[in-house]
Amino acid sequence: MVNTRRSLGSEPLSPGLPYYSTPTRNQRAATAAPTAPSTAPPAVRDDTSTAANRSEAATATGYQTPPDRSSSSSSNSNPGRRSTTTTRTNTQTFGRQQSRLRRSAPAKSTTQVYLAYDDRTMLHGAPDGHPDARNECPRRVEVIKERLEELEEDLMAYVTGDDDNATDGEPRGGGQRFLPILSRHATRSEVELVHTPEHYDYLQSISGLSREELKKKSAAEENSKDLVWNEHTFDAALFAAGCAIGCVDKVTTKHDGGCTRAISVTRPPGHHASAGSASGFCYLNNIALAARWALANGRAKRVVIIDPDIHHGNGTQDITYDNENIFFISLHRYEVDRENDFSFYPGTGQPNECGSTKAKGMNLNVAWSEPDMGDPEFAAALSELILPVISAFHPDLVLISAGFDAAEGDTIGDCSLSCRGYYAMTRSLLKTIGHDVPVVAILEGGYNLSVIPGCMEAVALAFLDEPFEPALRDLVKADSLPRELLEELFGPIDDDGNGEPPHTDEQVERHQTMVRRGTTFGRQELLRFWRHPHREGELDVGIEPRSSIAGTNDKPLRGVKLSAIQDINLSMQYLRKCPFWKDMWSMNIVDLHDIPESAGVGDVDEVVNSSNALSTGVSALENMLGGLKI
Repeated sequence: MVNTRRSLGSEPLSPGLPYYSTPTRNQRAATAAPTAPSTAPPAVRDDTSTAANRSEAATATGYQTPPDRSSSSSSNSNPGRRSTTTTRTNTQTFGRQQSRLRRSAPAKSTTQVYLAYDDRTMLHGAPDGHPDARNECPRRVEVIKERLEELEEDLMAYVTGDDDNATDGEPRGGGQRFLPILSRHATRSEVELVHTPEHYDYLQSISGLSREELKKKSAAEENSKDLVWNEHTFDAALFAAGCAIGCVDKVTTKHDGGCTRAISVTRPPGHHASAGSASGFCYLNNIALAARWALANGRAKRVVIIDPDIHHGNGTQDITYDNENIFFISLHRYEVDRENDFSFYPGTGQPNECGSTKAKGMNLNVAWSEPDMGDPEFAAALSELILPVISAFHPDLVLISAGFDAAEGDTIGDCSLSCRGYYAMTRSLLKTIGHDVPVVAILEGGYNLSVIPGCMEAVALAFLDEPFEPALRDLVKADSLPRELLEELFGPIDDDGNGEPPHTDEQVERHQTMVRRGTTFGRQELLRFWRHPHREGELDVGIEPRSSIAGTNDKPLRGVKLSAIQDINLSMQYLRKCPFWKDMWSMNIVDLHDIPESAGVGDVDEVVNSSNALSTGVSALENMLGGLKI
C-alpha cells in the first residue's frame, strides 16, 4: 500500500527554537528487515515505547523517564495529592479492541479537523526519580499523536483508493483529515488576558534557574502544589497556551468550506492554574486563555467550557466565575473527609457554586460523591442536565477540557468511563450544538499511556463524523432521526439569539424549538448507556440492539448508581434557583426535572430492536410535542 501519511504537526517551526522530534511508526519500521506484504488488517500498535526511544527522550530532556509505564499507583502519604491509594486494573488492550475492529472499516465522512501539536512541549518534565514522572510525563502527548497518525493513515488508505476493498467508481477524496496548525508561543498580552503580570514574571524567572535549583524547587513543591520544573517549563507552557489560542483562531475564522473543529495535543495541562498561581501540573490556564481570547477578539459572544476531567477545574472556575459570557461546566469527583483529613484533589467544586453577580447560573458543578463513575452516570448527567442547558445557553463557541483520567484504567481517577463512552459524550455534544458551532478539545489530564490514546481517538472519531466501530458504520449519519421528519416537526431555526432569556411569545416558541431539537439529537447518542425510566423507548430511531453488534465486548448494561442520581439532582436543584435558569425553566424552554431514583434500580433494558424503533421514536416525539400527530 502506498504510504500517504505525513507526520501530524509537521508544519514549519518558529526559527531559533529547539526542535525535538521522535520517529513516526513508519520511520521506525523503515529500519527493520522487509517483510512480505500481508492482506490482513493493520496490526494494533503497542503504545509502550521501545527502550531506544525512551533513551532518546531522556537524552533530549536531560531527565530520566521510568521504564515501566504500567498503571500501578504509588502509595500516597499526602491525602491532598492528586494520586490516590486505590488502583484500578490495567489492561494493555483497554480501548484497542474497538480500534482493531475499526481498522478495516472504510471512511464514512470527509469532515476535517485542525490539529495542534509540538514536540517541544515534551521538553518540560520531572527531575530524576520524581514520583510524578509516572503521571504528567512527556510521553502522554507522543502516544496520542502516534495514535492519531495511525487513525489518519487508516482513513486515508480508503479515501485515496489504496484499500484493496475499494472499487472503481467509489468516491475518493484527497484523504487528509487532520490539518496541522502552526504552533507558536502565547504572547505576554494574551497570557495577561487571564493571568496577572506577576504570575507571568514568576514563570519566566524559573527558566533562568540552574538544574540543581530546579530540582530543589520541584522537591519542595511536590506535596504542596504538585508541580515540577525544568528549564523548558515556561517555554512548553507558552506553546500549550499558544496552540489552544491557535485552534480557536482557526475554527472561528469565517471562510467558505472551513472546518469548525480542532484538537490541541499539548502539555502541560492548564485547568488547575488560576490567575495568579500554578498548581496540579498546570502553569497557564490554556482553555480559559482560549475563551478570553475569543471574547476579546470578537470571535465569540457566548462560550461554553465543559470539563469532564475527573479533577475539578478549580483554576478555570476561579477565572470564569464572574463572567456572564462563559458558561463553565465540570463533572468531577468531590470527596472531602475532614475527620480523616482526606480530600480528592483539589477538594473544590461543590454543586452550590453557581457563579457570582451577573454570572449567577454560569457555573455548573456535577460533583460525584463516590468513585467508580462510568458510562451510565456520565450519560445520565449529560442527557438530563448538561445538554439541555448548553442548548438553551446557545453558545457560539464550545471548548472541551479533554481530560481522560475518568477512564477505566487511569492511575489516578478510579473511575470507569470507556472509550465508547467518550465517543458518545462527544458526539452527543456535537449533535446538540450543531455542525456550525466551533468546537475545540484541549488536552488536560489522563495518565495511563495505554489508555489515553484510545480516549483521544474516540474524541477524534466523533469530531471527524466517523463511526466508532464498523458494526455501526451504517447507523452513524449526519442526524440519526430522519431529516424530513425533523424539518416537518421543527422547521428552520433562527440562530441569531443573543443568549438572553426570550421575552416575546414568538421568541419563547423559537427558543423552545431550538432547545428541543438540539437536546433530541444529543440525547439519542447516549441511549446505549442510559434510559430515563419515564421516557422508555424515546428517540430510539436507528439504534441497533447491542447483542447484534458482532465482535464487541460490552459490559452488561446497568442502572445508574443511586449516589450519582442524587449528585445530578442536587446540581440541578441549585441551578434552578439561579434567575437565568429559573426563567428558562418557568417558560418550559429547558427541562430541569429531577431524575427519579428508580433509574438506579436494576439493570437497564436492552436497546429496542431497530425494526420497532421508528414507531416508538415517533410516538415519543408526538407525546413530547403535546399530542401533535406526525
